[in-house]
Amino acid sequence: MRYFFHLTLIVALICTGTAVATESEQILRTQSEFPATPALYSFNLDELDEDTLVFFDDFEGEILWESVDYNSPGAMWHTSAANAYEDGVSWWCADEEIPGYDNGWLQYLETPAIDLSATSDDVTLSLMLRHGSETGVPTNPDYDGWDGSSIFVSTDEGETWTVLANPSYAYTNTSIYAFGGTHGLGPGIAGWTGVSDGWVACEYSLADINEFTDVRFRFAFASDAGVNSGANEDWIGFLVDDITVADGETVLLENDAEGTAIPSDLIPVEQIGGESFVLQEDEYSSETHAWQCANGYDLFTVLISPEIELPAGFRLFITYAVFCDWPDSDGDGDNTLEDYYQIEVSNDGGSIGKWPVTTTVMKAAKRAG
Repeated sequence: MRYFFHLTLIVALICTGTAVATESEQILRTQSEFPATPALYSFNLDELDEDTLVFFDDFEGEILWESVDYNSPGAMWHTSAANAYEDGVSWWCADEEIPGYDNGWLQYLETPAIDLSATSDDVTLSLMLRHGSETGVPTNPDYDGWDGSSIFVSTDEGETWTVLANPSYAYTNTSIYAFGGTHGLGPGIAGWTGVSDGWVACEYSLADINEFTDVRFRFAFASDAGVNSGANEDWIGFLVDDITVADGETVLLENDAEGTAIPSDLIPVEQIGGESFVLQEDEYSSETHAWQCANGYDLFTVLISPEIELPAGFRLFITYAVFCDWPDSDGDGDNTLEDYYQIEVSNDGGSIGKWPVTTTVMKAAKRAG
């Protein structure tokens, strides 16, 4: 059986200090009952004994490990016929290979700027929308939902954004954790969680902002580092269509995802994540090098080993040196881990969503907090 060892660092809150992983090695201790498959590191099974190293790397030679930032998925908003409104094409925030959303997303679809200064109090934003995301209530009293969708507005050329208030299709939640906790926007980001009843119409009055000359809207989706669309096929993300800003018969903005784009098309914003693991020489356990990931918001970064062949019929275990300088593992007191590392393992080439975590490793992760 082939395994990849996958050191995962997930940091949702700002912490001082660093996390450093050094000297990963694998020794014959943990039971394996599957046949070995030749891979990058191979050996003669007849020569193995309990003192034999299957794999060792102190990061002082050839770079064999890969650092991946899972919080930089790019821009996931796109037009698609899948799940679209009235069997046409709609804007969908999703990865169609999943299909749906993954962990750690903060995705925006922005409108061009429009001038509302000459409009009446009848000016409105209207659209069709559909949403599906994680349900449940965090134990942290500052939040009442996990993953969700929302609509923001800016009146200062995109410098600051606030949630657009009082939709006709009411927000299901007043404070979504993925926006506020995971991505650092703070409590009070209202929006929709759970699954809508198909496509629904939504309208906002813009009378309170009709004196501004530069008004922009963001259709936003956020997910935390917990579960994602893999847990429920109905959690499809966020879709919008037939977006219009109008003052009576005067149309200031219109987009149907099928070619109509007044005054210009919508803009999917590329998501940029936090720090990734870096091979450095400032702190280390071995001679001169160690992989390091600094603390910060929006961290969901992994360090992936090369492919390793494991022998069948032996007890194997992994040992490693790690340094973690984090304030604590439960920063908001809700009895859940926010800042932690864990080790996951894959036996299918590292397919997404198939990296199980053992109880032993989870205990190590908690101790490191």
